[in-house]
Amino acid sequence: TVVSPGNSNKSKNAAAIIEVTDGWYGIRALLDPPLKAFLRRRRLTVGQKIIVHGAELVGSQNGCTPLEAPDSLMLKITANSTRCARWDAKLGFHRDPRPFPLPLASLYSEGGAVGCIDV
Repeated sequence: TVVSPGNSNKSKNAAAIIEVTDGWYGIRALLDPPLKAFLRRRRLTVGQKIIVHGAELVGSQNGCTPLEAPDSLMLKITANSTRCARWDAKLGFHRDPRPFPLPLASLYSEGGAVGCIDV
C-alpha cells in the first residue's frame, strides 16, 4: 500500500520516493520514470494497493530487520514489474514466486525489467 509521497520531489529532475507498507512495517521506495509520472498524474495515490515483483533493495549491501533499517535503505520498483492490486488483495509477502504475466502492449520502454510477458 502506498503510504505517502516523499518530500524530496521539489523539482521534476528529483528522484521520486514514496513510502510503502505491508500493514506492519514501512519502507521507502524509489520509483522509475514511468511510476514517477503516474505519481505526478495521480494514477498512483496514497492508500492504493500495488503488487510488485522483483523489487531491488538499494542503499545497503545486506538485509536487516525493519526496525534496524538505515534511512538510506529503500526498494527500487519499476513500472514493468508493478501493477495496481485488487482492493481486497492481502498485504505483505506472497509465497507464490511466479511473476504476473503482462501483455506486450502494456510495457514501458523506461519501465525496467519484466518478469513475464503474455504474447
